Parts: sequence; structure tokens; C-alpha cells
Amino acid sequence: MDKEQIKNQIKELETSIKQLANKTNKLLFFVADSKGTPIGSLSYIYGLAYTLQEMGYNVAMLYAEKEFVGVESWLGKKYANLKHYNSTKDIVDVAPGDVLFIPELYSSIMVQTKSLHCKKVAILQNYDYMTELIPFGASWEGMGVNDCIVTSKELGVRLNELFPNVKTYVIRPVIDECFANSNIANKKLVVNIITRDEKYINSIIKPFKWRHPEYGFVTFRYINGKPKEEFAKFIGEGSISVWIDNETDFGYSALEAMAAGNLVIGKIPENIPEWMVAGENKLADNGIWFYKMRELPDILANVLAAVLHEDVPVEIADSVNKTLSNYAKENQNKDIERVIVDDIIKNRKDELTKAKTVFKNNLDTLEKEEQEKGE
Repeated sequence: MDKEQIKNQIKELETSIKQLANKTNKLLFFVADSKGTPIGSLSYIYGLAYTLQEMGYNVAMLYAEKEFVGVESWLGKKYANLKHYNSTKDIVDVAPGDVLFIPELYSSIMVQTKSLHCKKVAILQNYDYMTELIPFGASWEGMGVNDCIVTSKELGVRLNELFPNVKTYVIRPVIDECFANSNIANKKLVVNIITRDEKYINSIIKPFKWRHPEYGFVTFRYINGKPKEEFAKFIGEGSISVWIDNETDFGYSALEAMAAGNLVIGKIPENIPEWMVAGENKLADNGIWFYKMRELPDILANVLAAVLHEDVPVEIADSVNKTLSNYAKENQNKDIERVIVDDIIKNRKDELTKAKTVFKNNLDTLEKEEQEKGE
């Protein structure tokens, strides 16, 4: 590298360091297009981006789809109005001070951006997506991804079992306030069914009605694919939610149902979310948990009896309140400030400052050698 190239590198680094200091560097979030379908993991990413924009950062969303529907129909205009660029058509210059946030399902993007001299940070919410989509023989470290945002400590532990050198940061999700505001004074005796897989609908309702015909007056309602506020309203009208999501790593819907004032009866997923755990080998009292579907009819009948006789244990409400308080907006704001601002952005500024020093030393050495030759 000659003197002019080194000077250009120093100039580029100085510009990036200034941008990091004054918040004009770009924070770019890759997102999938859900085509109008509500997805909790996508809501999480948009929430991070919107909060950082409110904090004064230069935020934009990147997508690859030719026809992008976006999130306005279910998240609202404030999220849809974030800057969006098509990564396959729009020219987005990426500088060393910029940060790319890449969800775990975008291993292909990690490969494509490997040579970019910016900061790359993974966002891990679904462990199975990562293992399914990463190319054989590849690793995040090998693709230049050495930092990862996770939604729980447990998810970070699981990631480090595979990639021990990737640094993990926990930023807690938020349970939107619209769920708490969705409660109505006179709840109906409605059982909400919350599941990604519709095959469970019949296996919940029919066995229950066969085994407990005395509860034939109870209404069941399957809720899926509604905008957030409408989803909150529908859940809030009911009293009980049956939640089944075997593949979840977090379980947004169960927490949203709790926030809307529902008693949650949930099938224990393969990867138990940390909010379901009260201690070693002990589940929290914030819901009624079961392992086998054959147990559900009798459990649901007992819960209905408790609701009808106003005999729901107070411990459940106390545990729910404690759980939900951990996912309040102010807690996520603190996490974002600590992780993205104080750690990721500050560390990137320090890295570029050190790199600038190295280049300056190299330049001084070259100039000294030229001077000595001239003498």
C-alpha cells in the first residue's frame, strides 16, 4: 500500500469516527417481508430500529423482495415510515462506521457481506432457522460476524455452544401496551386458541367437548394473522388462552395473552423460554403448563371451573405481573442503550480509532524512509 492509499484509508476512518460520534453513521437492518402477516420476530427488529431512530440515529431497513408489502397493515405507519431500501436495486454506500444488523435466517447475506469493512451484528431469535439455513462448513465467525443480539441469556448460551467466540448481548423484547389496554370490564367466557399450526384446533376442541359435554356453552375462537391492535382486542375479550408453539424460542403470543388478562394454558415447548422458568427444574406459576395433548381436556375443564367460581389462585396473577414487568418498554430501552450505544457503537469507534493509529504509524514510517533515502 502506497502513501496515497494509506492517506485515503486514514481519511475514510476519520470520517467514520466522526459519524459514529455524531450519530450520522448508518444502522441498517435486514428484514424479511411477511406480506402483511404478523410475525413477532419481525416486530422485534422493527422495534429496535424505531427506538434507535427516536434516539437520533440514522436508521434504515433493507429488503430483497421485488414487491415489498411491508408492515403497515399490522404494525402501523410509524414503523412502515422508517426508511426502506431494496438491497438488490438501491445503491447504499456502506462505510466502516456503519452497522449491519442481520437476522439469523439471512446466512446468505452474511456470506455476501463478508468482504464489507463495516460492523456486522447478527440478531438471533430462532435457533432452528440458524442451523437450517447456514451453509455446511460455514460459521458466523468465518463470515465476519463476531457479535450477536439475542432475546434471552439461554439463547446466547446455546449459540456459544456452537460459536464460542461470538459475543452475545441480550436485548429483551417488549410486550406492547395495546395488550394491557385491550382488557374489557366484562370478559366473555371465550377460550382463545393461539397456535401457528391449525392442525391443533380440532385436537383441542373436539376431545374437550367429548370428555366434558357440561361445558358445551363455552365458545372457542382461533386467532391468527390479525393486526397487532385487533389481535389484542380479540384476545382481551376472552378469559383463557390455549397456547401451543412447539418450535418457539421465546413465545410472544403467550405473554401477549397474559398482558391482555387471559389465563394461559400452554403446551411446554421443546426449548423452554426463560420467562417460563422459576428455578432449577421448576416452571413458573404464570401459566398452567402441560406436556401431552391428552392432558389438555381435563386441565381446561379445571381452569374453566376456577374461572366460573372466581377461584383462580392469586399466585398466578402475582407471577404474571412479575413476568410482564421484565418486558416493559423502559427495560428494552435500557438494553438498547447499554448494548447498541454503549457497547457495539462505542467499541466500533474504538476499533476504528486503533486502526487509524496503525495507518498513521505506517504513513510515518514510509515518510521517514523516504526522508532517509533523500538524505
